Amino acid sequence: SIIRFCKRLGYKGFASFKQSFIESMIDSNNTITQEIYKDDSMTEILQKIFKHNIQTLNDTLALTSDNYSKALESIINAKSIHFFGVGDAHIVAMFGYLKFSRIGYTCSAHSDVCMQLITSSLMTENDVAIAISYSGASQNIIKAIKNAKESGATTICITQMNKSPISKYVDINLFISTSDLTVGKDIVSRRVADQAI
Repeated sequence: SIIRFCKRLGYKGFASFKQSFIESMIDSNNTITQEIYKDDSMTEILQKIFKHNIQTLNDTLALTSDNYSKALESIINAKSIHFFGVGDAHIVAMFGYLKFSRIGYTCSAHSDVCMQLITSSLMTENDVAIAISYSGASQNIIKAIKNAKESGATTICITQMNKSPISKYVDINLFISTSDLTVGKDIVSRRVADQAI
């Protein structure tokens, strides 16, 4: 099981996984984002933010799997795509809506929770529902994805890698990886990874 897991992550086996892990731990002192202090110059602040965002994207890239191909196939064959997100995740949902609309897909990304629930309950097996939820625990998004799943739609979620409540209603999980040192732990960089996906 361990060897299959390592190969699924793109390594030749456990030995190459272990070596890569050791190298990343050595490099981690160089890549961990430092806190921003009031005495930092604007250049230092930008360097720290950019470095953290780059690290988030690299860490997320390391989590790629066959699910990306499955998601692509579902999206290509979809009659319509509906994005679901609340709070700052809705910004990512709107970004997806705008980009897919520009290339001719019928889409939605409602900010109103009631409209999300109505849209998700009217979906069919020809539609794709994409939820953006870092924790995977947002009750409104879980309800919308559950509706979409029960309606026969293909369900995709962009979330952190963990066992979250939304997973049982999702056909395809796309995972992001991030750590955050901002005040209040708002995990701003998670939206960089969401948008990239």
